[in-house]
Order: sequence, then C-alpha cells, then structure tokens
Amino acid sequence: MRLGIGLILIAAACAAFPTAASAGAIALKIIFRATPTSAPQTLTLRCGSMPTGSVPSPAAACRRLQFLGPAAFRPTPPDTACTEIYGGPSTARVTGTYLGSRLWVRLGRANGCEIGRWQRVAFLLPRPGAP
Repeated sequence: MRLGIGLILIAAACAAFPTAASAGAIALKIIFRATPTSAPQTLTLRCGSMPTGSVPSPAAACRRLQFLGPAAFRPTPPDTACTEIYGGPSTARVTGTYLGSRLWVRLGRANGCEIGRWQRVAFLLPRPGAP
C-alpha cells in the first residue's frame, strides 16, 4: 500500500515539474560566415546545470539567453520600416532548441532591422578579428 502511494506521489511530482525540453532547454548550433566566400565556423551552446559549448563564455551566454527570453530571436515584424544601413556581409544560421521549442533562424546585417536583431544575440557569435 505504501509503495503504491509512494509511486503515485512520485508520478504526481513528475507531472507537476515540466521536462527539461518543455521547461526551457537550450541547445543551439550556430553556423557563422564572416563573408559569403569564407569558410563557415560552427559554434555550439548547451545550457544546463553545466553550460558548455564553443560560443564565447557559454555560462554567460546561457544566462543572457534566459534573460532575453523569446525576444532573443524574434523576427522583425513585416510592416516595420528599416533603415537602409548596410552592416556587412556576415551571416549566421542558428538551429536547435530554444526555451523548449525548435528554432531555425537566419541572421544577417543587410539593413538596420537585421543589424538590431544581430546585435541582440551577438554575444553568441565570434568576436571581430577572432580566428
């Protein structure tokens, strides 16, 4: 009888706490290109009890992504007027799991809106001049 009640309590506790994937898991793969003809650089980030990855400062990156929440990769609304300022040829593709949801994002610097979006997550990308 006690074993049965214990199992019911454990099952109820598991149901009350979401799994890592639904609770906000972050596991990203980033393909960065400085120019269209440059070799791609692949970076990774996994946020958990021990953040790991090849992005600059994985632990700080995880904290910052958690702080930014869904706004980190939010696209520019289609009716937004963007300044026509060219920020350079760099591009990045970010895929994986972000806050428990699948993510596929392309980042560029073709205008002011894209630059703003890039700057929100620039901490994930190679630093200028870094090999």
